[in-house]
Amino acid sequence: MLTRLDDILYPNKVEVIDFSSIGKFFYPVFKCGNSTLRYAAEDQKFRTLVNEQIRKLDLIDVFVRDPRERYRSAVQTYMYYMEKENVDFDTVYYYLRQGIMLDRHLVGQLNWIINLARYMNPQAKIQFHSMAMLDQYCKGLNLVADKLTTLDDQLLDELVDNPLLKNQFSLDQIILDELVGDSWTVKQIIDHLKERDLTAYTAIIGKAHHVLPKI
Repeated sequence: MLTRLDDILYPNKVEVIDFSSIGKFFYPVFKCGNSTLRYAAEDQKFRTLVNEQIRKLDLIDVFVRDPRERYRSAVQTYMYYMEKENVDFDTVYYYLRQGIMLDRHLVGQLNWIINLARYMNPQAKIQFHSMAMLDQYCKGLNLVADKLTTLDDQLLDELVDNPLLKNQFSLDQIILDELVGDSWTVKQIIDHLKERDLTAYTAIIGKAHHVLPKI
């Protein structure tokens, strides 16, 4: 059973953008080229596949990013939107220091893969790409800058260095270092992460086991 927070972190609407003109189907992840991919889709009138339509794909492409760098940027973007809503920053910082994920910008890239897996054919594969490839695949389009709130560097360093993020960063770093450039089924991804860091895998999946489909 999904909670109200699960509905935010693991929304029931999952989208993949059809770049089939270059043989790619991109799953946009927040802070990993999401804005640029969506701008490209709108500018070029690419179609977007939603939920069950995704099950027809054999290969889905995903950009991944250095997890610490991504989280740092994610906090700045999240605080930008909180500022617009006049939310008390100290309250938000309290939750962030507790390692509580309040928004999809902040969850790990593995969590995004878990949500995608809900609508994938189990035999389908994910091909991971480094952010360095974003410009190549979106050639001729402007890379769209995310909205950010300027925060104190010392505060950002403190939030990024939070030991409670160790497991999230560990799994995302393994994906970046060891899975980029190849294609993997979700089961292969899970098996690899379990073998490489079982402690981190158990901690992260333990909070998302009710979302992850049976594989």
